[in-house]
Formats: sequence, structure tokens, C-alpha cells
Amino acid sequence: MKRFILFLGLTGPALSAEPANPPSKVENPIPEAALPTLKLTPRAVERLGIATAAVTRKAAPRSHLYPGTVRLPLGDASDALAPAPISGPEELRKLAELQAVADGAVASAKAALDAAAQARQRAETLSAARAGSERVLDEAKAAEAQARAALTTATQTRALLGKPALQVTTAAERWIAIALPATDAGRADLTQPAQIRTPGTADAKPQIAKPVARPTTALPGGCVEVLFELTDATLTTGQQVEVEIPDKTKDAAAATVLCVPWSAIVHDATGGAWVYEQKTADSFTRRRVSLIRVTGTDALLAAGPPEGTKVVTTGVAELFGAEFGGFK
Repeated sequence: MKRFILFLGLTGPALSAEPANPPSKVENPIPEAALPTLKLTPRAVERLGIATAAVTRKAAPRSHLYPGTVRLPLGDASDALAPAPISGPEELRKLAELQAVADGAVASAKAALDAAAQARQRAETLSAARAGSERVLDEAKAAEAQARAALTTATQTRALLGKPALQVTTAAERWIAIALPATDAGRADLTQPAQIRTPGTADAKPQIAKPVARPTTALPGGCVEVLFELTDATLTTGQQVEVEIPDKTKDAAAATVLCVPWSAIVHDATGGAWVYEQKTADSFTRRRVSLIRVTGTDALLAAGPPEGTKVVTTGVAELFGAEFGGFK
């Protein structure tokens, strides 16, 4: 049998790690250290109301961020028998219906007790005047006792439904519920207040919410429900918020990091974070920063301009637009 060995590619071009004609290339790349400086006229600086702040260093204790849902409390935090907080308008409507039925039962029981008390009083009067039998008096007393027991039952049933729905909707108390993964239960410090923010308002001062001392409730997916309370009538039922809970592990107290006001941060189209360094009174240069997280009105940075550098806090978007031709 004859065997043939075929050699391929001996005369073709040599293989290379990169294609001969790449689909794209960068011409005249500019390193970030050589980014252009934006120079404004004194009139433009005054018109934009440019304000600056120095880069500082700040302790950045570790924390955990979770999504939370605004709920309406139906009882005090210390009341273990208080019903679960309302999480939506439909639940509130159903609660109002149940409370209306329960309120009617209480009113009916009160009327029945009043009638039984009057019957017992008449029986006592007749018995004292020897115009009535002892049997009638005993039956009247028994009927009054039954009416009183019925009123107690109706009152306790109504109490289990919590505060009146109208009172709940007009009060400013709110509870924030989060689904805490069971694996985080040992790290999150649930004895300390949490910071509450509304998504999209990171530049606003966070609200402080106190933990609610209630037994945790198991949720599907290996989570437990944790509640925090605060006073804010502007938060609506079912609204989504961000909850920042401090860490309680031994290494939670991290070293200090660079810090700038959140208003100094601007993002480009790819999500990159930047600040504008003030070089002189009317000249500014864009500098990249690496954002860790936002705490209150501060942005904590893993990398950025050195401490003491002045960065723009008012007029940042206008400078960004002027650099790329969006503003004049």
C-alpha cells in the first residue's frame, strides 16, 4: 500500500497571534496623563458658578447594601402580636374591609351588652320588689355575662388587625423591609441604624432608620426579613429604597480612602467616573477616578487625584459638555 503525506501551508503566510487586518485600531492615542486642559473665560467661570472642594481622606468602614421596600406599620415595634406591615395598596384595601367588619362586630357586641345589662337591672328591680322570680334574674345575669364575653372576643379580634387603616395612611411612620440572605446574618450589624436612600438621589443626605425589635421571619430562598423604622410621610407603600447596613466583622473598619463630594463625579458614555481638577482659577483638567461607593453626600474612591487636590463640585456637567462640544 502506498502512503501519501500531504503538507499544508508550507508556502502560505506565517501564522501570527494577531490578525493581519484588525477590525479596529486607535490612532494617536492620548494617555490620561496628557488629557487636554479646559480653559474658560472669567465670564464663563462666573456664569457657571464654579465651586470646588479639596480631595480628602475618610475612614470607610465596611457596609452592605440591600434593596428595601417601604411598608406601613400596623402596630408598635414592641407589640409582638401586631400584624405584618402593609406592603401594597391592595393589602391596605383588604385590611380596611376586615377592620370594618371587626368594628361592626365590636359595635354589635357593645349594643348586646347594653341590652343585657338593662335586662339584668329590670330583673333585679322586680326581684327586690318580689314581683319577679329568681330564675329570671339568674337568666338575665347569665345573658349579661355572655354578652360581656362576646364583647371581649370582638375587641381582641379587632386589636389583632392593628391600627385603623385611615390612621396608618395619614401617619408619617414607615417601616423598611429587606430580605437579608441567611449567609449575611452573621456579618450585617442589625443592632445599629441603617442608612436609607431613594434610588436616583445619591447626592441627597441619607435618612437614618432604627432597627425594629421584632422576631425575624423566614422568607423563601434562604432569606430572613429584617425591618427598620423611620419617619417620612413622603415614602409611599411599596416604594423601593436602598438600605446600607454596617458590617460587624473584625476587619470591618477599613483604612482611610480618598473622598470627594458626590456632586464632583461625572460619568461618561461607557460608565467611567471622572472629576475635574482645578489647575488655575479658570483652567480645569479631567481626571479618572475609581468609585468604591457613595456614603451620604460623599463618594469614596479607590483611586483618584491625591489628597488636597481641588476638584469642581458645581458646574461639572457643564465642563464635561464644554470639553466635548455639548455646551457653549
